[in-house]
Amino acid sequence: MITLSIINDEMVLPDKRLISNKVSGTVELDTIEEISWVALNYHIAPATFNNDLKNLASLNQIQILCFDFDNGLITSKEVHEQLKNINHLILASKSHLMDKQDGKGIIERFHVFIPVNEAITDKDLYKFICKQIALKYKWNDDKAVIEASRYYFKHKSKLFITNDMP
Repeated sequence: MITLSIINDEMVLPDKRLISNKVSGTVELDTIEEISWVALNYHIAPATFNNDLKNLASLNQIQILCFDFDNGLITSKEVHEQLKNINHLILASKSHLMDKQDGKGIIERFHVFIPVNEAITDKDLYKFICKQIALKYKWNDDKAVIEASRYYFKHKSKLFITNDMP
């Protein structure tokens, strides 16, 4: 079972800023397919927090390793192929295949979610594990967002999924 936090629409501004540093609540999910559904319908923070305060000091646990790809240097299909033997979910971000006027043009922008068997309760351990996975696969993902308390704006669509969770 995976527990993550959700953030309701009224708590998020159109520019993706949060109105407050609180999450709306948590959900318990049994499959990656369920994680996908929640991430397509709600803004999510893959971690849970003490007193619903979304910050590193209040981190309770996180059961999903998260990666952000927004530079156009690797495709979601390439990442999916690299992870073919690992349970994972790849979702299109809000800006997927859009020109954000940042000089990159129309590129894939997506998030990769990898569930883990045991909850991680240490923010530094979480960051270390994510960095090691990025090194292993030679990913040039956005390192600035490897943070256990990060939230993800409601996703646009499901791109790939490998779901062998019991």
